[in-house]
Amino acid sequence: MKFHLVFSSATALFLCFVLTAHAQMAMPKTKAPQKTLNVALFVYPGVEALDMSGALDVFVKANRVAPRSFNVFTVALNCAPLKTEADILTLTPRFDVANCPHPDIVIVPGASPERVAQVSADERVQSWLRRNATPRQTVMSVCTGAFIVARAGLLNGKNSTTHWFVLSDFQRQFPKTKAYSGVRFVRDGNVISTAGISSGIDGALQLVEDTRGKQTADLVARALQYRRGTPSYPEQVHARVRVQSVSATRRPGQKLALDQDPVCHMKVRADTINTFMYKGKLYGFCSPGCRDAFAAHPEQFLKTK
Repeated sequence: MKFHLVFSSATALFLCFVLTAHAQMAMPKTKAPQKTLNVALFVYPGVEALDMSGALDVFVKANRVAPRSFNVFTVALNCAPLKTEADILTLTPRFDVANCPHPDIVIVPGASPERVAQVSADERVQSWLRRNATPRQTVMSVCTGAFIVARAGLLNGKNSTTHWFVLSDFQRQFPKTKAYSGVRFVRDGNVISTAGISSGIDGALQLVEDTRGKQTADLVARALQYRRGTPSYPEQVHARVRVQSVSATRRPGQKLALDQDPVCHMKVRADTINTFMYKGKLYGFCSPGCRDAFAAHPEQFLKTK
């Protein structure tokens, strides 16, 4: 019996060692950085959950690979609890814009077009972003967060991107930036803009690579089971967004060229008001967003297999 107990204890100790070693192999560590970088995640009522959490989790995982690399915290106009998109999650910001630590990196996630319009119109938001956009600081927008960053003037004269659904409207509202489709993110100086939702992960991984090296960034991507450099959806060509008029004169009885939206392939009502004329044919769309996306690059949505 004693032998059995000793053997069992030894076996348990061995298994513990093996499991611990395996865990360490799964998340190898690199040298601790000389300086911990402050990452401020700006949040507000209605913020899109994945815009926010996708980028956040990249930095959290990076701290497991390269300990003490990033001090990540949330910041808002005030510290009152707020709800994310569709009131799904409730979170309490750690700091407000008046008392948050000096950030090295600012992340601005997106939300619905209506919500980002409200947030970007707030002078307190614009002022805080401008104060934290010095050459030694980096501001990164996620998805429609680009509208907030652009409203603060931080994308003037710079290349940029945002969610494909609102690219044309974004370029129309902010003609001083050069918006591009077909990319996961665009870096221009100290400002990074990422495309739709999950693209915030790509932008955050790039920031990890820039500050802690490619090996660390690749290890984080592997831990997240995320493939870097995947094409954006829908698969768009990498091209400058062209703003075109979206008005179209519909002749009485004129039929649509297609019975489905050429962008999202949803069925379209024959009497839809979201239309666009291209090469003499009238195309209908399920929403203004799809119409604008088509207006920016009609040819890419009409490719024949």
